[in-house]
Amino acid sequence: MRDITISNKIKRTLFIFLPISLFILFIIFGFHSYEVKHDMKTIRNMESSNLKTLSKIMVGEIQLMMTDINYLTRSVSSHLKSEGSLENQKKTLENIFFLFCAEKGIYDQVRLIDNTGKEILRVNYNNGDPFMVPENQLQIKKNRYYFRDVIDLNQNEIYISPFDLNIENGELEKPIKPMIRIGTPITNDKQGKEGIVVLNYLGDRLFEKINAYKEDFMGNLSIVNSDGYWLNGSDSEFLWGFMFPDKKDISYAKYFENEWKSISSSDYGSIRSKNGLINHITIYPADVGWHSSDGSPFAYQSSTIHFADKDYYWKAILQLEPDTLSSLLHYDVANHALLAGFLIVITLFGSFALANSNLESEAVKKELERNEK
Repeated sequence: MRDITISNKIKRTLFIFLPISLFILFIIFGFHSYEVKHDMKTIRNMESSNLKTLSKIMVGEIQLMMTDINYLTRSVSSHLKSEGSLENQKKTLENIFFLFCAEKGIYDQVRLIDNTGKEILRVNYNNGDPFMVPENQLQIKKNRYYFRDVIDLNQNEIYISPFDLNIENGELEKPIKPMIRIGTPITNDKQGKEGIVVLNYLGDRLFEKINAYKEDFMGNLSIVNSDGYWLNGSDSEFLWGFMFPDKKDISYAKYFENEWKSISSSDYGSIRSKNGLINHITIYPADVGWHSSDGSPFAYQSSTIHFADKDYYWKAILQLEPDTLSSLLHYDVANHALLAGFLIVITLFGSFALANSNLESEAVKKELERNEK
């Protein structure tokens, strides 16, 4: 056995060990890569499903508003046909509007405004204790953007305002009160356009419905408008930037500029970047034929841009931070590494034993051949 040297044993062991160990690493790495891709697809599908659920909730709320304003409009119109003017029917309409506001519980204000911009009646929900606003406290709304935008519509056309913050008596209400206004003209067969009905929907109700599903979300939720400003998100300091002169540069579009280019140009999708995994969907709350505008953060400034239904939208975004995503995708790395290490050690010992056996067999064979000579 003197022909078997340590050097020969090492060479023969490596000859056997290296191909097998590389094959093991290839199989385990391939399996791990498959798991990562599978998990990534699962995460994307789950977040996409969550976003579709959010979209249905948000659109459903707006459709409810449409049903409500059509009901009130029909009520007002039917009374106008019998009595001829808003003033003549004011007492009756006050009762209708008051009961409507109290029962619904989702509108901060329910208003009837005449064609000059003067409030004929207004019911304030008042956090569940509704009251009819006294006549001497009714306001002139002719310079508010939503009055101008609604009064210009034709019969049966509906206007939905930007999702913004409420302004009362010319100033931003504090604490802030997120608001969506929906309005439609009131017409009289004899006198033409009499005024408008406006519902001020409490935006916090929408956020409460959305937040009820937050436990199902893997990523952080952001709701942004078409300009990329946060309407809802995890950091209250970032919200409603377009309503405050000193926050004009605080927006999702500015903070995640590269991602926003993709988000703003597609209805839905998934992006993986240095900022994590971002799933997004576009929400079109306005029904076919509705109207909207860019509104204004200032009390007496008109809208500058008017657009139709499909130009009015929000973006819902679920963003998994890089660290969270990494923990979700690589939770089996340690187990796979241990398995690989165990198999490689077994392979090393097996390769050494096999190499030693082969060398001994060869040495015996050579010894027999020498003896025969």
